[in-house]
Amino acid sequence: MNARTNHQSTKSPMRFISLCLCVFVVNSYAQEWHNGEGLVVMANITPEAARADALDLARQDALEQAGVEVRGTTTRHIMESSGVEAYDQFARFTRTVTRGIITAEEILFDDQIKIGDVWHYKVALWAEVNMQIGAPDPSFQVELKLNRETYHHGETMTMSLYTTCECYITIFNLTPDDSLRVVVPNRYYLQPSLKGDDTLHIPPPGAGWELPVWKSSDAQFESGAILVIATRDDVHFNPQVAIIRDDLLSMGDALTALGRWLIDIPADRRSDDINHYKIVR
Repeated sequence: MNARTNHQSTKSPMRFISLCLCVFVVNSYAQEWHNGEGLVVMANITPEAARADALDLARQDALEQAGVEVRGTTTRHIMESSGVEAYDQFARFTRTVTRGIITAEEILFDDQIKIGDVWHYKVALWAEVNMQIGAPDPSFQVELKLNRETYHHGETMTMSLYTTCECYITIFNLTPDDSLRVVVPNRYYLQPSLKGDDTLHIPPPGAGWELPVWKSSDAQFESGAILVIATRDDVHFNPQVAIIRDDLLSMGDALTALGRWLIDIPADRRSDDINHYKIVR
């Protein structure tokens, strides 16, 4: 991928992988390991989606065991296929915006079990909950907007960001396999920043690179999410375990990777926003 020059433009793709997102708003005063369990009935749901639900419930249980108040919302899409409700495969992602953050976890049990005549998916884990420093600053807000809510396979995504304060921007694409990719910054756009009461367009006009959206499976549609983190300080996201793929930074264990990064950023020094999108053929 080459940046646009004054005489010629070479546009190159950055691939997205999709998911559906679960958001938890957390308040915590604990800083230790806690057990959590999640159990989901496997009825009219794929094993992958049942596992994702059970993993979410296990994480929520661990947070509640730590004295954390959790409010969760789900943006799973339901489609009709031959008269049967079908759930697209997705990964759930837990993010925290106030006090309690999961910074590490260990899966203890992860499998299907039969209770009576009904199959369930069960996940049990240990989760480390750490306390965030500071309280959110209501005057520091960032707003993310995508150019559309539904994309056809291969169409180009653009986004705009508005912020109330001068800040630096990090943008993540959250993926179905419980991982995430860093969309911005990238090697073509190294230090995105915004002035207060200003709007930033991604990609910037004339940048010479694009963000096409690709389906990753044969499903009729997939769901995705873009997460933006705005920070008052220039704080780089540098996970310990990562690989470079499709020109974007990819890694597993997205929950703990992002949690370890956020825990060192005082809550009053950051803001965030999320947009969901759908990909169809």
